[in-house]
Amino acid sequence: AAADTLCARFPDDHASWTTSYQVHALAGENAEAAVALTVAGYLRPLGRAEALTLGDLYFFLNVPTLSGRYYEAALGDSAGVDDYERLSSAWLAARDERRAAEVLDRGLARFPSPRLWSLLGDLRVMQDDQERAYAAYRESAALDPGSGRVQLMLGWSALETGRAAEAIAALERAAADSVHSRTVAPLLERARRSIKF
Repeated sequence: AAADTLCARFPDDHASWTTSYQVHALAGENAEAAVALTVAGYLRPLGRAEALTLGDLYFFLNVPTLSGRYYEAALGDSAGVDDYERLSSAWLAARDERRAAEVLDRGLARFPSPRLWSLLGDLRVMQDDQERAYAAYRESAALDPGSGRVQLMLGWSALETGRAAEAIAALERAAADSVHSRTVAPLLERARRSIKF
């Protein structure tokens, strides 16, 4: 309440809004923290860390378009793979396939990581392009063969593209990950049935 009073008394003061953001963030009041940091950003340009924080807040609040805008503003020459993951995840959540594809292309050109390849596979699934999803998940699995989720998605996309033997191999690897074992069972059964015919 004191932070809000401060902002009401000094609405043009960047420090008041920054203090309000900090108070609300410490109290776990994410919506209020996001509003305060947004206003602070109108009064003075946000730094990279602040833009990332605001992007995180909006992502947590399920406002991925705003999240993506702030992540994009924070993306600079020093951006790392985590920054590209954040930004592409925001655009995927916002269902902005064009922006997600652009970010993933840029990110993969700099950092061909298993997570970025997996996100590209997820994008291709959203676009109902199973062939390209399969290719992306294969790249991801080659870089991180121990990821149960990637093996699950590789198996699923292999099954969807008529590669039953590859699907079985990937799904058996995914089944070793207890987190995915319940999801894998029906897919594995479907893949095995398709080979018998």
